[in-house]
Amino acid sequence: ATRAAMAGEAAAAVAIAAAAASAGGDSQEECDPACSFTRLIPQLVPWFQWPELRRVSLTRKSSSCEVVHTVHRRYLTDGSSGIRGRLERLGRRLNGAQAAQARGSPEALAVVQGDLLVLKQSAFILAQNCENYADLFEHVGFTIGDDLDQVATAVLDAIERVQSFQDAVNRLLEAAKA
Repeated sequence: ATRAAMAGEAAAAVAIAAAAASAGGDSQEECDPACSFTRLIPQLVPWFQWPELRRVSLTRKSSSCEVVHTVHRRYLTDGSSGIRGRLERLGRRLNGAQAAQARGSPEALAVVQGDLLVLKQSAFILAQNCENYADLFEHVGFTIGDDLDQVATAVLDAIERVQSFQDAVNRLLEAAKA
């Protein structure tokens, strides 16, 4: 199945969860692993766009709690899909661009320009994602109680790392223009 079809299926799951939440209410006020939809959230989070993720987090307190924990585990801790893992891969690409720029050949400089464009766009997307994580945590982070400090610290650390990476890309762009 295509990503668009899966996203459509995820949007349908959001609609069903919203209808179920409005019909049945939320009997459990804590993270409720017994809730069938709540148990699906870790598998659905990667397929949701930000509006759907926000809607899911607003359907039930247990959903909010699971969304916050899932985003933290998936994107803000060490792992290949997390911010840190993506920055490591982008950092290797940045190092390659620096080496190619140091060679100075016309072919190498052309490759550097393309790589820098991709790196700049990738850093922008990671920064936007961090802003979205922070916004999500600001609105529904209270649902995780005392764990909020750890989650907030992780998103601030990710924002700092992305900003440092953006600065490195911008320095290389300036060097390429000179």
